Amino acid sequence: MRRRPGFTLIELLVVIAIIAILIGLLLPAVQKVRAAAARSQCSNNLKQMALAVHNYESANGKVPMAWWWDVSKHWNYNSPPSTMYVWPGTTAPAEGSFHYFILPYIEQQAIYDQIKAAGDSQPGISVPVKTYLCPADPTTWPTGPGLNAKGWGSANYASNVWVFDPSTPGTVLTAMPDGTSNQVVLVERYTNCNNQNHGPAWGWIYPFPSPDRNSASYGCATWAGSKGVSSVACPDYNQGGTPFQVAPAQDKCIPSTIQGCHPGAMMVGMGDGSVRGVSGAISNSTWQKANYPFDAQVLPADWNS
Repeated sequence: MRRRPGFTLIELLVVIAIIAILIGLLLPAVQKVRAAAARSQCSNNLKQMALAVHNYESANGKVPMAWWWDVSKHWNYNSPPSTMYVWPGTTAPAEGSFHYFILPYIEQQAIYDQIKAAGDSQPGISVPVKTYLCPADPTTWPTGPGLNAKGWGSANYASNVWVFDPSTPGTVLTAMPDGTSNQVVLVERYTNCNNQNHGPAWGWIYPFPSPDRNSASYGCATWAGSKGVSSVACPDYNQGGTPFQVAPAQDKCIPSTIQGCHPGAMMVGMGDGSVRGVSGAISNSTWQKANYPFDAQVLPADWNS
């Protein structure tokens, strides 16, 4: 009787070991490819939003505001300054955020029209907008993909309230007098920071930021202090001596500052429509200069490191 050929146990174990080694070598490469793809998508999102600012200004004569609501209809806990911008005549848009205003310029005209017809963000508040989501964000809420803890459409990108001033919206030139290529206008942010608050949302029933930091803006405390308004409604430019966090673990996330979603750097949209990665090693003073549009100072050398 002829014996059928087969594998010995040792040969089988060797094959399994070789396969395991190959998988171990392959996984880091796959993870790098996925990280690069996520970074590329995030960069594209920021670029679309930064360019939308210019298109908005061309159509409206000013840059979009971080938020706008009709002060004649709504009182709010922050007692807005008397200089709060009021739209002339009947040209007022629906109440909404920066992200609402630029919807037509990122190919989301239908959502914009639906909200405008209603007068506030309620109809579109639970719609996830892909351009507003960074695929590298490791955090989620149990409410569903692209939604915050309230079930509203999340936003991984926050607008600079100094540039998109809701009290005195300016043109590109007057809102960024230090130069568009030196001005940070958009940054990244986790949608779920340490399970605190409800998470930033691009829509809001009334767009004024709440104490829960639902606003998809940043710099509120610094801006509000100069306007005589008490506000902790969104993260500021820094937390103590930390400009921003770079890819922190979710339980180490600080709600009062912003978080880059990619290892080693914060992806930012610049005033000229470009996108760059800012090193997590940047000094706090340089980061503030890059965000504040009116200091007329040249950015230090570590800005380009």
